[in-house]
Amino acid sequence: MSRNTIKIIDEATALLWKTDVIDRLRLMEMISDPMEQDLIRMLRPNYKPKAHMLLDLDINHTDAVFLRKGMAKLYIVYADGSYHILHIWIENEIIVLYEMFRKRLKNTKYYIQLIEDAELVSISIDCMEEIYNKYPVAEKLTNHVLIHKDAHRLKQMEILGYKDKSKRPAMFEKMFPEFCFRLTNEDRAAFLGTGESTLFRGKS
Repeated sequence: MSRNTIKIIDEATALLWKTDVIDRLRLMEMISDPMEQDLIRMLRPNYKPKAHMLLDLDINHTDAVFLRKGMAKLYIVYADGSYHILHIWIENEIIVLYEMFRKRLKNTKYYIQLIEDAELVSISIDCMEEIYNKYPVAEKLTNHVLIHKDAHRLKQMEILGYKDKSKRPAMFEKMFPEFCFRLTNEDRAAFLGTGESTLFRGKS
């Protein structure tokens, strides 16, 4: 998809994408018909191109996003211009920094950027507050999302715990086969806390 191309989503496609989100949530917890209808009304499908920023500095984090297709990265930038990737989201995962989202906080240090062209379905914090107030199961669904993210982060921390950085690329491929080869070498190094040259030494 060209970065300058705007793809229009027709009504049937929009409904399909919304239904995909609800089907994914149903794998975690039972959802009532009234909650489903509210979500259908509130969810907003859209396309965004590779490199699009979902969260930038000095922006309030007010949307949670279901990543139907594509990849996204959460990262921080250091004073010297280098960056470190803290998290990677892939398809069928929910992009959200929960505390910042729930408290409607202004972002002061994180970036969330698409790694690939993406199909997204978003919901605002205003709509989510309505869901939380009406349906207690929404809190359980949120816990599932956060537990999955924590498990992912622990695997990354295990890799970063290796003092011999040349071992990290092989561990990365073993522990994250679902996306390791979809990253550029620059992003792989930023995820592993190494230089790009280490990626190749680890292969030797």
